[in-house]
Amino acid sequence: MNLKNPILKKEEVPQAYRNTPIELLLAYNNLGERFDEYTQAKLIIGTCIDNRIRFRIPDNFAYIFRQAGANMKQCDFSISYAMAVAGIRCVALIGHTDCKMVDISAQENAYVENISKITAWSEKHAREYFKKNAPICETGNQEEFTLNEAKRLKEKFPNALIAPMLFNVDKGDLCLLQEK
Repeated sequence: MNLKNPILKKEEVPQAYRNTPIELLLAYNNLGERFDEYTQAKLIIGTCIDNRIRFRIPDNFAYIFRQAGANMKQCDFSISYAMAVAGIRCVALIGHTDCKMVDISAQENAYVENISKITAWSEKHAREYFKKNAPICETGNQEEFTLNEAKRLKEKFPNALIAPMLFNVDKGDLCLLQEK
């Protein structure tokens, strides 16, 4: 797989995404294209819960689903519902740089200490909770995870256009991901 550079010109948008809401997302976010007005969403965005992710898009343009690491496995029905109700056929699956779900096991001690203080859980309960739930959120390599999750969504929703991307939290740009 390789990480493409951010789309900086409309001509750089791959043919498969031209004249779709994916192209509009890239134009709004990366190219600063003037916002159109929307009364109904045109796109589904699946991304991470990270507060540094802020897309430059118009109001009402997209349904946005946020899950740790952009892991949408728990959102399949919600995604299908948005597709059915709004007739949406395009999904942007967007991982991001510096994702804390990449090496979540390294954060176990900090998690246990902090969640115990915040919730009054015992250290034992906090550690057991972490060990049970952290593997569900662990992504490993973020680019590979995003590509694999996009593949899973394509298999689940074969007629939908699924675009795997990576958001650069330092620059605010979107990069398209593609398999080698």
